[in-house]
Amino acid sequence: MVFFHIFLLVLFIIVGVAGLIYRVDEGVFIGLTLAPWEVRIVLAFFGKVNQKLVKMLIIIAGIIGVIYFLLQSRWAWALAMAGVQGYIYLIVTRSVSKLIKKEETDNDKKNKG
Repeated sequence: MVFFHIFLLVLFIIVGVAGLIYRVDEGVFIGLTLAPWEVRIVLAFFGKVNQKLVKMLIIIAGIIGVIYFLLQSRWAWALAMAGVQGYIYLIVTRSVSKLIKKEETDNDKKNKG
């Protein structure tokens, strides 16, 4: 299963970069939106999810995508890119806070029991 997600990660990076080079809006949107998400999934398989790295990749990909779409005068695409990347950032942030709360709850149960 991890090899499939590594394949998807490489594919999304290629699609995103090719979209930037050949000015294909769909490629830029799909590649830059899904690549950071796949990085998170691949790191989760190895148990080494670095949330700061994933958040930074989401922000960088979002900025690159929004700038690309603004330079191409594709306002709707820029807004969609910012919205989707913001939503993914929110998901990553909430999943981290849920994990922290779960660990605190588990530690409290161990300390009491």
